[in-house]
Amino acid sequence: MTEETKGRCLIAACLISSLMFLASASFGAVYTQIYQFESPTIIRTDDGTCIIEISDTWQNDVLPNRPILPARIAKLFIPADEVVVDTIVTTSPPEAVEGVYTVQRSVPASPFSLFSSVNTYPAAAPAHSFRTFPPQHFIMRGSQYLCGAQIVRVELTPIVYNQEDSTLQYYRQMTVKLVTESRETPSAIMPLSSMKTDYQRILSAVDNPHDMLSAHLDSRMKSEAPVRHVIITTRKMAPAFQTLSDFRATPLGGGFVTSVVAIEDIEAAYRGSDLAEKVRNFIRDSYLNDNTRFVIMGGDCDRLPAEQTIPTRGAYATYYSWAENAFWEDQYIPCDLYFGCLDGTWNADNDHLWGEPADGIDGGDIDWYPEVFVGRIAADNLMEASNHIEKIIAFETAPHPSGQTLLVGEMLYFRTFSGDRLDWIYTFMSDMPKTVLYDLDHPPFYRWPKSDVITLLDTNDYSWVNHCGHSGYSVSMKLLNTDVAMLTNSNPFFLYSQGCFCGSIDSRKSSDSEDYAASDCFGEAITCGYGDRGAAAFIGNSRYGWYEKYNRIRAASNLAHEFFVRAVFEQGMTQLGVANQMSKLDLPLSNELYRWIAFQTNLLGDPAAVLSVP
Repeated sequence: MTEETKGRCLIAACLISSLMFLASASFGAVYTQIYQFESPTIIRTDDGTCIIEISDTWQNDVLPNRPILPARIAKLFIPADEVVVDTIVTTSPPEAVEGVYTVQRSVPASPFSLFSSVNTYPAAAPAHSFRTFPPQHFIMRGSQYLCGAQIVRVELTPIVYNQEDSTLQYYRQMTVKLVTESRETPSAIMPLSSMKTDYQRILSAVDNPHDMLSAHLDSRMKSEAPVRHVIITTRKMAPAFQTLSDFRATPLGGGFVTSVVAIEDIEAAYRGSDLAEKVRNFIRDSYLNDNTRFVIMGGDCDRLPAEQTIPTRGAYATYYSWAENAFWEDQYIPCDLYFGCLDGTWNADNDHLWGEPADGIDGGDIDWYPEVFVGRIAADNLMEASNHIEKIIAFETAPHPSGQTLLVGEMLYFRTFSGDRLDWIYTFMSDMPKTVLYDLDHPPFYRWPKSDVITLLDTNDYSWVNHCGHSGYSVSMKLLNTDVAMLTNSNPFFLYSQGCFCGSIDSRKSSDSEDYAASDCFGEAITCGYGDRGAAAFIGNSRYGWYEKYNRIRAASNLAHEFFVRAVFEQGMTQLGVANQMSKLDLPLSNELYRWIAFQTNLLGDPAAVLSVP
């Protein structure tokens, strides 16, 4: 029997068994998954263009000056000891969408900063001469690894746009087939976890859980052990963090097995090219041997890596705006995600740049799927650590009586308001009561005074604050670090901001690699500063946040914000660290802009902290 005949037999068996797993020790297998798409919804905008929506898709705006069409990432499990040798995507006959439409095109993103500095390069006119778009209805996006399971990602586009006559067609059904062959499992991949909770995470992360079930039904997948919560800090600050560790060990705090580990001991006991890699190797060891799933980086990471006490990892990202003829580059975006995604090294070529697109296993992308969930309490001393820890415990033990969300929006550009972006995000927040503070509602200058947001925060009505607007290193929501001292709220809240640099945990003030501040960033001030006032947790950008001008509301940093909210309300990921890290996986991470965004959205807080939502 030829190899081709064997492959055909496997395909036939797969169809007969209703897409069940097929295994072959010598020749791998075929994995098949069918995707159904609803009829598209067409939304006409004020400028005469159209937005096309299909449920369970996102608006793909990553290609410059191309039509924005719905896309979906197919996520298929295959065993780690197999490799894809062929990807076949078939479709149902295309169905016409009645009418003619001018589909909205992608525009360059702009930073949420009034003071962005860029490098300029000669403009290159983007080619967009395809009669129909996209030129192909799927793109292979490579493999990722979660708790020892391989997840193959395939980008699907169920819409075809004819740019000559402005008509649309769509595929009601798309079928993905992966043909694999056996290989030796790369040593850089974590072994398959025996934890039942990890097993369930894999099942929920893939579109073909039946294949996972068929491949791994043995008893070792049924085991369970207490989850460990680890705090990494200095010996000097350990007493303050012990309070939080003791709380996490109680039923009210989650009932974890807990430990506080000294960074000095890690540095002495583990190998690595720098302290950050030593810490990651410790976390790998703790994950494999002690069931560690939550880690707090208990200390600040100011300035250059060699000067950091509790380090972060600086990740490399670029972004080119063809329309603005501008190129942004940052070789060191503070990225705590590095400590939770444990497959590979994030620096396969061993240069000074971490997180490059080919820095992963076998020359592929870096590992984006977290085995461990990470947050940071960016304290410089015992008092700051105690401040933040007090707020974390109060946040979980004394919930806000009204349980509202506050939406804080500012004018971004001419005819570009963030209120519409936050309104879109709120559509996914179930029945959570809301209050809005929008520049759009304050004509003719479209500005509200910062006293308004102080007054609202002091009511203690808000457990969750969502912000979209211009920010800087020491300012967000129009509040300076010093203004945080004016707050009198006794119930701490959770704050998510899309603004630039307000989460700059290494104290960088701008794109200038030498421009460091002596003081803390806004996110640190509102969490670690000023006693029991301010926020118990903060998610914000360690570098530039990004937005698209005019009515592009479902893109750039707003898309990351949306996916975070949907992770909480639609997928039940109410632990802050889980929602922050897992929500990034739905972003188009092959695109330079979204890599930048995923790297920089760090959590200042406890990753095990639970959001109280309706």
